[in-house]
Amino acid sequence: MADAAAAGTFTIGGDLPVHRLGYGAMRITGAGVWGPPPDPEGAKAVLRRADELNVNFIDTADSYGPAELELTPDEIDALDGLAD
Repeated sequence: MADAAAAGTFTIGGDLPVHRLGYGAMRITGAGVWGPPPDPEGAKAVLRRADELNVNFIDTADSYGPAELELTPDEIDALDGLAD
């Protein structure tokens, strides 16, 4: 299985190691990058798959949605056990 770690690692802020291969979450919002995803279960499946592939950096922004993707890791986990 592919693994994001194969892309290498760099450090953000001097103490947060992340893999060079991340995921840009803008595309899982609604049409025109506005509103919630049209398929919330599909969006969760994409995030689960990113987790399975060892992606440890997901690019979010308050403007994606807007505010649809600004979740803390605990809030993401609470969606339905995403990190299980």
